Amino acid sequence: MSIHTDSNYNLVIFCSGTGSNLKAIHSSIKSNILLASIEIVIINNKHAPVIDYCIENNIHYMILEWNKEQHSREKYYELIIKILSKINIDLIVLAGWMNICTTNLINTYKNIINIHPALSNTFIGSNCIKQAYDSFQNDNSKNYTGVMIHRVIEDIDKGEVLKTIKVPIYNKDTLLTLETRVKLNEKGILISTIQDFICHKNDNISIINNTKRKYIGKVRIVEDIDYGCLLLTATDKISAFNKHLTYIQYKGEILNKLSDFWFNNTQHIIPNHFLYSNGRHMVVRKTTPIKLEIIVRAYMTGSSDTSIWTKYNNGYRNMYGYDFHDNYSKNQILDNIIITPTTKGDIDVPITKEEIISQNYLTNDEVDFVYNKALELFKFGQLLADKSNLILVDTKYEFGKLDNNEIILIDELHTCDSSRYWIKDSYENNFNNNLEPDKLDKDAIRDWVKSKCDPYKETIPIIPHDIKNYVSSVYLNFYNMLTKEILTDESFQNSDSDSDNTSDDSDNTSDDNYNFNSNTYFDTYHKNMVVILGGSISDNNHLNNIKTNLYKLNIYSKIHVCSAHKNTTQLLDILNHYESFKNRNIIYVT
Repeated sequence: MSIHTDSNYNLVIFCSGTGSNLKAIHSSIKSNILLASIEIVIINNKHAPVIDYCIENNIHYMILEWNKEQHSREKYYELIIKILSKINIDLIVLAGWMNICTTNLINTYKNIINIHPALSNTFIGSNCIKQAYDSFQNDNSKNYTGVMIHRVIEDIDKGEVLKTIKVPIYNKDTLLTLETRVKLNEKGILISTIQDFICHKNDNISIINNTKRKYIGKVRIVEDIDYGCLLLTATDKISAFNKHLTYIQYKGEILNKLSDFWFNNTQHIIPNHFLYSNGRHMVVRKTTPIKLEIIVRAYMTGSSDTSIWTKYNNGYRNMYGYDFHDNYSKNQILDNIIITPTTKGDIDVPITKEEIISQNYLTNDEVDFVYNKALELFKFGQLLADKSNLILVDTKYEFGKLDNNEIILIDELHTCDSSRYWIKDSYENNFNNNLEPDKLDKDAIRDWVKSKCDPYKETIPIIPHDIKNYVSSVYLNFYNMLTKEILTDESFQNSDSDSDNTSDDSDNTSDDNYNFNSNTYFDTYHKNMVVILGGSISDNNHLNNIKTNLYKLNIYSKIHVCSAHKNTTQLLDILNHYESFKNRNIIYVT
């Protein structure tokens, strides 16, 4: 029998060994953590211990032993496809499947994922944990490995990375303790990825009773408000070291204003998702995000694991497909602007242009397009920054695809959260005297925290007012320098800021309630709408049928019932109201 819940999300599991990941999935289903059903478990080893678990728990399974002497790999997978053709499948999970899938299977089923006990671009195939352990024994600086979940493609362990988690390696580790730690991390990341697939399917189901999925991130809230639109709400939270640190007054609204400024000034380079902004609310077009961060760098700097200075300082001279000479100093301008992409997940993993193509993130033409647009955006950003006595040092861009596969710019743009800026006037003197550049970013918070504790291991202390006020002034001054506008504290008197600016930095419950009225946005600002005019309430069924079908096409509409003969003046008022919007596309259905 299949293990069923009330969900209509159907899983097929491929196993070869003990089935520890199957057990984790099964346990999560029984506990209603995963609202899914295990339709069948395919096992390719008649001696696999997972068989006993399936029998004990009444899980439907089938043993299809792989024997290359008996039949070819293509014939073997044709048999599997024939068996699976009778089952409604949403997701196939390779949970310890020690076999290479064929193109036929991959082309037949859109969603096939594999769990791999290593990070992208490190170890592939079998014995990855031992390879990582041996590598650490030879070089103690390689003190971590990890786990990734990726889509299955023809190249082994090279498909699009969906999630990653870094797993530390300690001096006292044995191979057994490292294997145990890696396998423990496998369970959580696998369940989380399956949950994402379930949520994605639910996202595509019609929204009932205005119950919309809301994602609350570290510093931003994302809500689907229908008609192909998302509401992005920028909070005043500030995060670092994978933790919430504190609130910075006005931060959310200023970052929104900055993105508004840049999105409106770069449309000549590439279309973007921006539609509307007010305070810390931004309405954007919904896209399918490309799971890459396109990072453009002009200087030899940075402190993260993926930054070029960190790697360069550790002896690397070939990074991201570029060769670097031996004579760079920290914070020195590069000979050429470079692009250093990473995957976008729990752990950002460096990836080359060739790997982006081979791992099916983008086609060759698409990656060329994205790279060219990223360089154009960066050079334009440098130009505007230079006029404001600023240096745009590096930044990250994110892109998404519309339903017609057009690639547009998404997320935020050239803010001091997504970009590194230095003061131009003092840069040369500081560099020549081996001093750090004068900078405009949130590093004052990070630097203070690192001076007081190990932020990865200890509780973050309460951050003093003077540090928070300084960072707030950094955001404010940056906006004024760049846009030539003058924002002051008085500019935000009516702001719905969630920063109470007190010593209590506990989570602020107001983050989840921003009083944004989506109907007001659609009625007043949304570019495209249909006004449905009916003469009598007896037309309601017909009017609502039109509205329902427009909704399915992501077209916003509003119904007015008003007789042209009995209420002519009222009808004219309605028409004059809509005709007063000069920059909107309005169609009338009468």
